[in-house]
Amino acid sequence: MRKYYDIVQCEEARKHEKKLGFEKMLLASELRLKKGGSLEANRKAVRTKTDVLLDPVSPTGLFFDTAVAQVAKDNNVVIAFSLNSLLSLKGVQRVKMLANMQKALGICLKMKNEVMVISHAEDEYGARDALSLVGLGVLLGLSKPQALWVVSNVYEGLV
Repeated sequence: MRKYYDIVQCEEARKHEKKLGFEKMLLASELRLKKGGSLEANRKAVRTKTDVLLDPVSPTGLFFDTAVAQVAKDNNVVIAFSLNSLLSLKGVQRVKMLANMQKALGICLKMKNEVMVISHAEDEYGARDALSLVGLGVLLGLSKPQALWVVSNVYEGLV
């Protein structure tokens, strides 16, 4: 049986990890996780000691390019796309964010970056099951085996 992993923001969400089908939910505060969303934030995050670059895009634009992707790959920074960032937006903003996530994921695949799809839940009600994260991966443009891989694979240094 495949083991699934997620990154969440609160301890309450971790109480439901087995029920939601996860082997382990990692707390964001235990990792060196940096939020992206602007070109400056992305560049700074991948150049410093960072484990995970969270959401390198925003609804206002695609602030992720091959140069940032290459530096992230060289420094072993995992690029994470979160379901929480999509669910917190409404209407056209959500559509724009989804389109920018798809483009950034395409760059990550081209550059062979390490990628994760996570819930990044703020509370226990924001936690989603593992197959919902696989569905988000497929929606972003991954094949089903690739989507299963990015939800079940935990990279060295994160655990």
